[in-house]
Amino acid sequence: MASSRMRSAAEHRLLSLEERQESVSGQLKLDDYVYDSFVVGIQIYINLVLRNYGPDFALLRTLKRKLMGLLYKHEELSVSKSHRSV
Repeated sequence: MASSRMRSAAEHRLLSLEERQESVSGQLKLDDYVYDSFVVGIQIYINLVLRNYGPDFALLRTLKRKLMGLLYKHEELSVSKSHRSV
């Protein structure tokens, strides 16, 4: 029972983190992609480790796609910034 409460408390604190919202221009900054990737990674951790869902669970597939999309956008933004500074 105590471990269940601790698990729930940890999950609640991790899920209390907010995702960043797009700015008025519709663009996220590089740091926002890193932060959002971290939040999605936490959600994956909660479902795989704390809730003990298997990797084929539909929610985990969705979170994986979201994380991959964020990392791809982060990489694109990184590359475009490095090209502008050259």
